[in-house]
Amino acid sequence: MLDKITYRYIIIIDDIWDEKLWEYIKCAFYRNKLCSRIITTTRKVTVSKACCSHDDAIYRMKPLSDDASKRLFYKRIFKHDNGCPPELEQVSIGILKKCAGMPLAIITIASLLANKQVQTRDQWHDVFNSIGRGLTEEPKVEDMTKILSFSYYDLPCHLKTCLLYLSIFPEDFIISRDHLVRMWIAEGVVQKTTNQKDDVLVELGENYFYELINRSMIQPWDENDFMYYKDGYDNAIISCRVHDMVLDLILSLSNEENFVTILDQERGASSLSKAHRISLRDCNVVHTIPEATVPKVRFLSLLRADVHMTPAITIFPILRVLDLYNCHFEESYHLKHLGNLFHLRYLRLHCGCITKLPNEIGNLQFLQTLDVHRSRSIKELPPAIYQLRRLMFLYFPENISLSDRIGELTSLLELSPVDVFRRTSSIDVNGDSFSLLKALGNLTELRDLTIQVWSSEVSSIGRILGEVLCNLHKLRRLILRGVHGIVHLDSLPEFLDLPQHIHVLGIKPMYFFTVLPVWFNFPIDLPYLSFLDLSICDMRQEHVEKLGRLPALQVLWIQINRESEWLVIGAGAFPSLTDCTFIQYCGLVFQPGAMPKVRKLEFNINVVDSEDINFDVGLGNLASIEEVTIDLLCEDAVEWEVEEVENVLRHVADIHPKHPTLEMRRSDEDKMVLDDEEEQQVHIYTYTLQRFIFIY
Repeated sequence: MLDKITYRYIIIIDDIWDEKLWEYIKCAFYRNKLCSRIITTTRKVTVSKACCSHDDAIYRMKPLSDDASKRLFYKRIFKHDNGCPPELEQVSIGILKKCAGMPLAIITIASLLANKQVQTRDQWHDVFNSIGRGLTEEPKVEDMTKILSFSYYDLPCHLKTCLLYLSIFPEDFIISRDHLVRMWIAEGVVQKTTNQKDDVLVELGENYFYELINRSMIQPWDENDFMYYKDGYDNAIISCRVHDMVLDLILSLSNEENFVTILDQERGASSLSKAHRISLRDCNVVHTIPEATVPKVRFLSLLRADVHMTPAITIFPILRVLDLYNCHFEESYHLKHLGNLFHLRYLRLHCGCITKLPNEIGNLQFLQTLDVHRSRSIKELPPAIYQLRRLMFLYFPENISLSDRIGELTSLLELSPVDVFRRTSSIDVNGDSFSLLKALGNLTELRDLTIQVWSSEVSSIGRILGEVLCNLHKLRRLILRGVHGIVHLDSLPEFLDLPQHIHVLGIKPMYFFTVLPVWFNFPIDLPYLSFLDLSICDMRQEHVEKLGRLPALQVLWIQINRESEWLVIGAGAFPSLTDCTFIQYCGLVFQPGAMPKVRKLEFNINVVDSEDINFDVGLGNLASIEEVTIDLLCEDAVEWEVEEVENVLRHVADIHPKHPTLEMRRSDEDKMVLDDEEEQQVHIYTYTLQRFIFIY
């Protein structure tokens, strides 16, 4: 088509759905090396990657801002220049909030309202209330539903089932990735082959979650630019929400498929005769479940509901998933018959009114997930917990002590933080905590482990931890917290080789290494490490260069506890880093090409050591920087020096193409010194004040 073209061209191809289709399309374009451009649009991340030679060429559309949403909304409805009438402004804000910056939703709702001959507040309120509850059968809304339906019918069968699970959550609910994946596993939606182990299920389930995000069916919940990963930041997305328009589609499809039956303030139990999954939420209305329905129910979710208004849980003989979230119990309500739910795979009890788990819970031999970590009134776990040999996920409140029988749960993949040596400051090799540590070494399937060590014993804790952890070859996340006293862990690397698949490593405050551990001598041996949090006494230039060669590192938090030289971040160092915090006593210098993807940066500058006042530390060389926080260490500096450094840094941020936000904080201002002129003025003031007091 474009054969032998001798001039530059730009072509836009809208809405590509298939990678294979792109392979055919691109054959039509002539490569004449004249810097021509092809722009494609798609809802699928995999297609965008197929169309581009590298990720930097992909522009990920963000939701429209509030102002842009208003302009698009009002322009479609109001033809005159006066904009929105005052009486409709408040309800329009509510409508736009539900549209969440999605242009398709804004245009659809605006078109619906624009067709009204008279614009009244009641009409707009009706539309506002209908969003997320099944919109009216307006042609414009039907068009949008058809567009969204294309995305659903393009999903493979297993992802369609996963998506329909989202109908159990109310609108605007923040949905945990882990909660969702554990339920998929419990109901058998995530399948493994005969030869694969259970830990593969988690990986497959998380891949399903990310695939739904990549296909724009769900939205990542990104409240603070980075995702909390329990004890730190990780660029993994761990929660999501569903756009109200997409939720309407999911609810409609779920109803057609008889997938989930919803009971709330408005929807009753009229269609319960065929229910397999029941979601009771935000409800103080009594719903009666017919006896004929009970044998079929395999999923029961109660969200912010009164539990005494439901039948006793023991009448559901084939229940696989039981989820009680923020529910209220009657005083007479208890869980003593919980052990009769023999088919239960998933049990989440997040209710403050639960004070005790029944010992009969040991009868649940198929249980995979037990999550009571928000039931903080529970003070201990019953001994029968250790009979649950198929348990893969165990989450409990803080301050609960475990028995060394935890080592019997050899299927465990994840468990809550474990406290050791809490009741003693010394290590007793015959004590309970030492036995507990040894028992943890038996959990060879563990992927995720946090140990809180309360002992201040310096000589042997590193060796003991190393001997325990060396058996856990499948760890992907390891957090060690020192709670009591400063502890040097230089002996730990002698006994522990980091697992090759480690993703997250945090050795928290109160734990220090004298120098960078030998784990990082060969960065290529840690190809998956994406999060690192360490405290080091003496950080040298060679250590920074080693860390800079970690290929997958995205988040780095380093605390340096002694004065060091200025550390230089060279070209190509930290190729994947997006979030960096250096707490040190000197400063950092960034050369051209350093940290090409870093967006968030925090570090210190010692003003006295920056003799060149025009020193800007190379912030202009950080191509992707968006947010900078700098602590200015002002000890022994004079006021004009500090102000000059602040002015230089502010100027660099102003002229940077990304215009990053810059926050500068002064430390040790009380230890600043006065220059000669200031000192002379202080002497004159003091002399005058003393003379005045003498005369008086």
